[in-house]
Amino acid sequence: MKNKIKSAIAIVSILVTALAPCLPASACSFSTDVYFTFTNHPDFPLRKYAAGELGIIEPTYARSYLLCAYRYLSDKPLTADEQKGFVDLWDKRMTTSDPACPSDTSSWLKLRNSVPGTPKKDEIQTERPVKDSDSYQSFCNCQTDAFMSATKTLTELIKKYGASSDTVSQWLLAQDMVFSNCGFPSWEPLPPNIPPELPANAEEILKKQRQYQIAAANFYATNFDTSRKQFEEIAGDTSSPWNHIAGYLAVRAMIRQASMPKSIDNALLAEAQKRIDHMKADPSYAGLVTEMTLLTNYIAARLDPIHHIESLLQEKISKTTAEEITSTLDRMLPDTIDTEGIKYNSVPPGLKAIDSIDWIVTMQCDDPDSNHAFERWKQTHSTAWLVAAIATVNADNPNAKVVLKAAESNQSSFAKLTMQYHQARLLAGMDPDKAITLIDKVLAPSKETNSISALNRFKTLRLMLSQDLHDFVKYGIQNPASDITSGGVDQVPDNVAQLEKAITSPHEEPIFTREAGWLLDTQFPISVLITLAGDKSIPTKLRAHINWESWVRAALLGDDAHAATLATMMKPYNKAKAKLIDAYLSAKTPEDKKFAAAFLMLQFSSADPNIGWGLINPDTYGDEAGWWWGDKPINHFSEEPSDTIGDIDDFRPDYLTTAQKTALKAELAKLGKTAAAPDYFANTVLAYARSHSSDERVPQALSLVVKSTRYGASDKVTSALSKQAFQVLHTKYKTSPWAKKTPYYY
Repeated sequence: MKNKIKSAIAIVSILVTALAPCLPASACSFSTDVYFTFTNHPDFPLRKYAAGELGIIEPTYARSYLLCAYRYLSDKPLTADEQKGFVDLWDKRMTTSDPACPSDTSSWLKLRNSVPGTPKKDEIQTERPVKDSDSYQSFCNCQTDAFMSATKTLTELIKKYGASSDTVSQWLLAQDMVFSNCGFPSWEPLPPNIPPELPANAEEILKKQRQYQIAAANFYATNFDTSRKQFEEIAGDTSSPWNHIAGYLAVRAMIRQASMPKSIDNALLAEAQKRIDHMKADPSYAGLVTEMTLLTNYIAARLDPIHHIESLLQEKISKTTAEEITSTLDRMLPDTIDTEGIKYNSVPPGLKAIDSIDWIVTMQCDDPDSNHAFERWKQTHSTAWLVAAIATVNADNPNAKVVLKAAESNQSSFAKLTMQYHQARLLAGMDPDKAITLIDKVLAPSKETNSISALNRFKTLRLMLSQDLHDFVKYGIQNPASDITSGGVDQVPDNVAQLEKAITSPHEEPIFTREAGWLLDTQFPISVLITLAGDKSIPTKLRAHINWESWVRAALLGDDAHAATLATMMKPYNKAKAKLIDAYLSAKTPEDKKFAAAFLMLQFSSADPNIGWGLINPDTYGDEAGWWWGDKPINHFSEEPSDTIGDIDDFRPDYLTTAQKTALKAELAKLGKTAAAPDYFANTVLAYARSHSSDERVPQALSLVVKSTRYGASDKVTSALSKQAFQVLHTKYKTSPWAKKTPYYY
């Protein structure tokens, strides 16, 4: 067994890029991402994690999840209210598709568009560039509250004056001007659009409404000095309906003005805080306490972020405090662990002085020279620091045996799975047999865990320690934690609402993992693939897939004996192929077999010599099925993918015989010389047509060849082959219906 476990944190790959084949594989969907283990957040429903069901604590979790875990690992379980605070925060983050500017304009647009004579608007741009000369940096200028307030005011005006009145029309025209400053539809800067003042003889309440609109327009147009003065004037007018909110908005203008430059204006922020303190002492502002607290948090996080975090940690955890603590921390540290990682020495000392934050940072540090976690555990003997210590050491670390022994005796139920996983990880590099015993104990049927991510972590580690094909099947096929539509929020399932309510089971149908896909495509010879194709312990759908793609590989290699075996085995799985399979099996000569195989593959674009991993595409023809294979069709996997147990080489099947390894080498060498599918099909069919021109299948095959050159992978000779197949079809078979169906070549 190879002992090459290099990663300090050593977590199993689930990221889309890790282990991803460079060539399109029939098992890889282009519209769906598959996650075997969540690394940004725990399994659903998240309330179980908030209640202490921590599973395997991932260092890559968002910091709010690590803060929650720290509480339990420090024997300070969350109260029911605190659990709700965390869950409310997570729900918000999971369901916000655009956290940068989640403004809801729908109610406003619906009411606005209902006013007679008003030109319809479908959307309002709510983000504005920080500078007119730089459209790459933007901020959320107009937020949901602004549109809710405008909707309320318009409703009241319609009720008082009527929807068709000039008063409503003029107010709405001015409000459109206000919101036109929110952002630029084409991201091209526009001059401020400020409503004019109403005439002196206008109704007094309408003049006050207009004063507010003018101040708001200047605010959104980033004329902060002007808007601040205008809001302050309104705040001093006790007869204005905007009297109290205007004082608050004047402070917001100060804060936004202070935040816009490259370097924050701390003096202006401090002045704004004094204004807030004054307002909090004024009973007339009691209705804005929540809003003012948010502004105070914003200022504190920028003037003295470390003290701000310390203060919040002394409070009872709520949605607001949890969000404020972690968002402040995120501003001080990288949002995610990048390729360089977080270096412990670069973390501000003040953060490291806060034990919970020090623990979070230590868990996320990518610093193999740091023994900080081990030293902190020796000082505190706490479960939290033992978890950090065992999660951040390698098998060859001199402290590994010490933390292993401590983990064995630790009694924390909250840390149990995390401890067991890292025990097994370390043992895999020290004593593989003991690692197998531990993992098999965790995965035993009598043991139950609700964390599919944790189960898959253990299974992938066990796959690395496989001793035979039985182990490969048992641990290389896993139920993914979820499959997620590409283009959505990273690691947020489409059905997240149902998962949170436990309406939908998160356990998708079993599929091959990336590591298993690497083994299938690059480590197993056809003889082993045949064994797997007949293994009834493998789900039928996967078995059919192994059979089909293994047959494609055998056919491309000209391995007629193995191909015949696989053809016979795969016949029951897809009745649409039955006649084509029979034709292949009845072919007498190698040339006949090669043509019959190509004729079958041409009609099922799912044909690929790689089995791959992940969701299985439909065994049909078209985009969903995939378009065959590319040049030199051997799936390539990263030699040292990020976020894995170790090198991909650690999964190499040492249990194969010498003969099997020799056969594999020869097969891969030959497969590596195979042309891309359209070229292969064209050469095969054109050669067959020359010697079997009367075969009734030839016109259809030529038509399909031309079609394949449109959709399949192409190279510098593909177009010439497409033209050649087209010309043969339209010369020798011009009366064939297939010629009529093929008006072009590509």
